[in-house]
Amino acid sequence: MDLVVRSKTYNFTLATNNLVTLRDTINSLNAGVTASILTTSGGNYLSISANSTGAATLHLSTTLPAVPLSGSHPVTRGPTLNSS
Repeated sequence: MDLVVRSKTYNFTLATNNLVTLRDTINSLNAGVTASILTTSGGNYLSISANSTGAATLHLSTTLPAVPLSGSHPVTRGPTLNSS
């Protein structure tokens, strides 16, 4: 998987395919973002927030076919998000 924060790409592989591992792996990258799991009546979702203010490109993608995370929705290639 790839996490792009601003102009830097962080490549990583998940040891196990679930949201907890994804959250913990992203947080261990020290990429200037914080990943957390949001639990709603509709399911569990990954949230990634920038640690500093201002516009930043955040993009999470996989080059492999999407595989559903245990008990959640698949992680798939998505649009670049700009946060402020």
